Amino acid sequence: MIKKASYFVFTLFISFSLSGCGDGSGTGGGGNIAQSFTISGTVSGLSGTLVLQNNGKDDLTLTGNGPFTFKTSIAQGTGFNVTVKTQPNGQTCTVSAGTGINVSAIVTNISVVCSANTFTIGGTITGLSGTLVLQNNGGDDLTLTTNAPFTFAIPIAQGSGYDITIKTQPAKETCTVSAGTGRNVNANVTNVSVTCSINTFTIGGTLSGLSGTLVLQNNGSDDLTLTNNNPFTFTTPIAQGAAYNVTVKTQPTGQECTLSLGTGTNVNANVTNVGVTCANTVSFYESQVQPIWNAKCTSCHTGNSPSGGQSLDPGVSHGNIVNVKSGGSPAMNRITPNDVANSYLLHKLKGTQVAAGGGGSRMPLSGGFLSASQIATIEEWVNAGALK
Repeated sequence: MIKKASYFVFTLFISFSLSGCGDGSGTGGGGNIAQSFTISGTVSGLSGTLVLQNNGKDDLTLTGNGPFTFKTSIAQGTGFNVTVKTQPNGQTCTVSAGTGINVSAIVTNISVVCSANTFTIGGTITGLSGTLVLQNNGGDDLTLTTNAPFTFAIPIAQGSGYDITIKTQPAKETCTVSAGTGRNVNANVTNVSVTCSINTFTIGGTLSGLSGTLVLQNNGSDDLTLTNNNPFTFTTPIAQGAAYNVTVKTQPTGQECTLSLGTGTNVNANVTNVGVTCANTVSFYESQVQPIWNAKCTSCHTGNSPSGGQSLDPGVSHGNIVNVKSGGSPAMNRITPNDVANSYLLHKLKGTQVAAGGGGSRMPLSGGFLSASQIATIEEWVNAGALK
């Protein structure tokens, strides 16, 4: 019995002795065990496929929103750096609280927020003098009052389209849009062009009775030469709200043209109802000179065999005397336009034919000579060019 107890005590002593000894290296047994920690967080706004990395590796592919954890833990005391390796199509994701050093616990507060890529839509405007309202894709009203670059307030998502239209035109102007549509947008748009110009309207009308050349004017200029009885339109339009005043600059020879509805104000449409009517006029020769021939001369100077071969009948008298050589004084014409002294017919009527190199009796031979006022009328006609 004493032997068994002694053996037990001995064995126990040996065990304690061994447990108190090291491995011979001078360091006690049972050293610390290294710890590691997971790196995680949450993602929001994701609508595609996102690839994250930690410390440039350990790719983590995400396709939905919510918590995420990298597969590989990091050792206590080391650091982490979460970055985006691949952005989702049409989105940009940003990482916050994505870096840390000397880690001593699980990391759970990394935040990844994704949002759609967007691009602005804008351009330039010229010619604007009022207030213009544009729209993009039927909304996002943009009011413009100056000729400066413009940008719509609301950007559009990457890959979508835009359509710029005019909601409200400026008063008295018309604006047009070029390069105003596009699709699959992948960058800011800056080349939309809006050009505005003052509304203008044409002025015209109808012409009747013309047998020569007529020159009209609008507002004292913009000469319009007409030679036929067709509808007419002035070359230069007028601004909306302006006025017009059509006048005759040059009457056709032997005619007088009159206007109706030739003036107007505050024009807001093309004018087509100006009326021009031309009629033959009775000339000074026909109204003042021919009656003298009729009263004093056509008793002899008439018909197919007139006295001296000089008919003064209506319709033919002018052609028989103006710039026609005189038989009584060959150095002179019967009538020389603008030259009374060299018009032999006048010398015959005044009785100065001999002094003018001619001869014979004063005319007319019967019925009495012309009065001083009749002679003055003929001289007035000659001095004005002896027009028909």
